[in-house]
Amino acid sequence: MPLEIAIDNPADAVLAARHADRLELCSALDRHGMTPADELVASVVDRVPIPVFALIRERDHHAADRAALDAMRASARRVAAAGAGGIVIGVLTRDGRIDAAACREIIDAARAARPDIQVAFHRAFDDVADVSAALHVLAELGAAHTLCAGAPGLDHSARLVHDRLAAIAHARHLAADRLNIVACGGVRASNAAEFARASGGWVHSSCRVQGRFDESQAAAIAHAIR
Repeated sequence: MPLEIAIDNPADAVLAARHADRLELCSALDRHGMTPADELVASVVDRVPIPVFALIRERDHHAADRAALDAMRASARRVAAAGAGGIVIGVLTRDGRIDAAACREIIDAARAARPDIQVAFHRAFDDVADVSAALHVLAELGAAHTLCAGAPGLDHSARLVHDRLAAIAHARHLAADRLNIVACGGVRASNAAEFARASGGWVHSSCRVQGRFDESQAAAIAHAIR
C-alpha cells in the first residue's frame, strides 16, 4: 500500500524518499501547508527519485476570490515548470461545493507548463457538503487522488477514530475506481494499517514528532502498511 509523506525542505525530502512512494511538498507545515517556492520544488525534484506533488494553497481558508485564484494559477504554472509531477489543490464555494471553475483554471495553468501533470485534492475535501457530488466533480476534473481524514476542517480529532475510518471507507466506496482516496489526519505507525485498509491503499502523513520530521516514524509507517 502506497505512502505519501508531506515535507517542506530538501533534507527531509531525501530522508522521506527512502520510505515514501510520493512526496507532498509545501512550505509552512505548521500552518497545514502553503505553496512552496518554485526554487524549493526544483531542489527537491532534483534530489529524490519519486514523484513530487506541490501543494497549491495561498490562504488558510478554502474559498478563493479573484486575487487568490490568480495567485494559485501563477503558482501552479511555476511549480509545474519547476518539475513537480503533480499539484495538490482545493477550492470550495462558500456553501461547501467544490469550485469546479476555479479548480479548472488552476489545472489548466499547470498543464500549460506540463501537460502530463497529475492532480490531487487536499483536505478541503473534508469540508464538502456532499461527498458523492464532490467525488463526481473531482472525477470530471481528472483528479487522480483526494485526501480524506474523515473529519471536518483541519481538526482530525473532531471525530472518534472509528467514525473517521468509517467515513474514509465510505468515501472509498463512493469513489469506486474513479480516483484514489488518500487517508490522512494523525496517521502514525500504531494506526497506519487501519487507515490503509479504510482507504484501500494510499495513506498520508507528515511523520512529524514534536514539530520535526522523524525518519523512524516514516520507516515504521511504511513497514506497517506493506
